[in-house]
Amino acid sequence: MYQESFFPTIKEQFKIKKFKMILGVLFLFLLKEFAVVIYLNGDVSFVADGYSEANTVRGAYYYAQEGFRKAAGLPDLCYSKLHDGSGFRGKNKGECKRNPDGSYIYTHYPPGSEYLATPLMKVFGPKMFLLRTQPILFNFSVAIIFFSFIFTILPVGHAFIASLVLLFPPMFHNYWHGLHHQGYAFSLLLLQIVTLSYFWSHKSKKIFFYLLLAFLGFFQGWMTFDYAFLATFFTLPVFFYFRTKLQLKWSDWFITTFFSGLGFSAAHLIHFYQVVLYYGTFDEAFNDLFHSAKYRFDNLGKTNHKITSARDLNPFSVAKDFLWRVAGRGKYTAVNLINYVWIVLGLYFVKKIEFRVKNYKFEFSISKNDCYSLLSAVLVASLWSLVMRQHAYIHGFIARHYYLVYLFCTLVLFKSSKRVDHRVQE
Repeated sequence: MYQESFFPTIKEQFKIKKFKMILGVLFLFLLKEFAVVIYLNGDVSFVADGYSEANTVRGAYYYAQEGFRKAAGLPDLCYSKLHDGSGFRGKNKGECKRNPDGSYIYTHYPPGSEYLATPLMKVFGPKMFLLRTQPILFNFSVAIIFFSFIFTILPVGHAFIASLVLLFPPMFHNYWHGLHHQGYAFSLLLLQIVTLSYFWSHKSKKIFFYLLLAFLGFFQGWMTFDYAFLATFFTLPVFFYFRTKLQLKWSDWFITTFFSGLGFSAAHLIHFYQVVLYYGTFDEAFNDLFHSAKYRFDNLGKTNHKITSARDLNPFSVAKDFLWRVAGRGKYTAVNLINYVWIVLGLYFVKKIEFRVKNYKFEFSISKNDCYSLLSAVLVASLWSLVMRQHAYIHGFIARHYYLVYLFCTLVLFKSSKRVDHRVQE
């Protein structure tokens, strides 16, 4: 499945013509992202959550100017008039009057996005083109690693078509230039999946393996709350997918999930400690974050122009809406995700399909573990929508969580398929 070392495994793929073709597509996406950055001409993105980007840039500028010691290492998202009119400095600038001095020290999200933008901000200042090179190159590099993984676990012909299918959703690449957490978190999830599958096939390197999983979980946690379930329980669909081939036990799943969740939780404990230092008391910090969590859960029972009734926040309705409608929008998967799920699951019963025009027969051998892999991907991708339903309901970018479902639909489909020549005997 893999060679002894990870990078030689990737290097080996560069000898494969069809892998080079996938690299060509990725390179076109890379050029496209730089073209988008040039088109933006220093403004915030019209695709990659420009609202949050504006806050991130101001937060990073605050760190570059004031350092990390002020406000317990938390960012001021209203610092300066950079991107005035966007984010917290938008039309309702009352948002920026949280403190008497006019600052807005943000406590509700970990400051990973601002931290990552700070070094380039310190060196080059608020030049958006240069700031965006970091996420673009990071996401591009992870994409190469990810498709090397696809070519490692599937036969070359299957891997090529599967890679094209996996590249099709615009959500795979349209946030590469984003300065907020969404693009980073998406690529980190892919990196977690690749890392887990690699180290499950090399069980002798357990200590480094667990530390790396914890680090990636921490990285995810330092970026956002939103990937809490994905960053921890992504292990479940991966476990079922490789269970038979790698002879995995439930103990393998448990310990890897534990370390992934431990890293993610550690990031939020540190962030909570920052908030305690900022407010000066545990109770005030707890009340602030607990109030924020309650709001993301049910909007505190209030209605507004987005949430018109309590029925809007029925957890199963929110999750169903993402699966049936939102995730299929043009800037996300661009296909009806729930139909894709039904088709792949249905092949468990169909077993074979014949195309008589070209005398081809396709046979499928989808196992129960494959079905569990896909169903667990649906569950894990939906957990944020089920729990933090207010936040999911008003933020369409949560649809990006459902790439996990699209990914395992595709992996199960191509893992189980076999094309057989079916010449009609005269």
